[in-house]
Amino acid sequence: MASAIATAAEEVFAEEGVHSAHVGHIAKRAGVAVGTLYNHFEDRDSLLAALLEERGDELAATFRAAVESAEGQPLRAQIRAFVEAYFDFFTRHRPYFKILFEGEYTQLQGAYPRSATIPAQGHQIIFGLLDGVFRAAADAGKIRTDRADLYPWLLLGMLRSVAVRDLRKGHPYQPSDAREVVELFVRGIRLGDEGPELAADEADDDEGARA
Repeated sequence: MASAIATAAEEVFAEEGVHSAHVGHIAKRAGVAVGTLYNHFEDRDSLLAALLEERGDELAATFRAAVESAEGQPLRAQIRAFVEAYFDFFTRHRPYFKILFEGEYTQLQGAYPRSATIPAQGHQIIFGLLDGVFRAAADAGKIRTDRADLYPWLLLGMLRSVAVRDLRKGHPYQPSDAREVVELFVRGIRLGDEGPELAADEADDDEGARA
């Protein structure tokens, strides 16, 4: 997808809503004729699907680069790299995230059958990257092995919450938000000087409660 068309589609779908966006408005903003768009995209579903695929691939590549850049570093540094990558992409593509979040609530399947499947595919890739990070940390004894599969869900939920707060509640994202997410998450999983020992104590407490 040409950059001008992708940017225009991203903005118009976000501003007008995925169910109300006009192809004519996208074409006008991109500086092309409506017929030019239809030469490449059969309908709005095809156009939205192409946009979601392109941005999703970019987001996955951003996360992959972040994970690789922090490979071999302490888990805190790996988490920080992932969180900073998320918000760097978010600040550059707020409309894309607005489209994603709207799609969650408006059920794209009926009007956009192709587009509806794409976010889930991207989520699987991103989740897989995080899952690999936490499983490696668990294998190294840095975090609890019985919770490693939960941590990607928790971290992604925290990131999403900050993004939703920005888009819907009028609280623009600040770099300090990323630092706060990292610190809260790290403390929550008992990483650091407290880490393995406190995790072991917690596991013993769980066993005692069940006895």
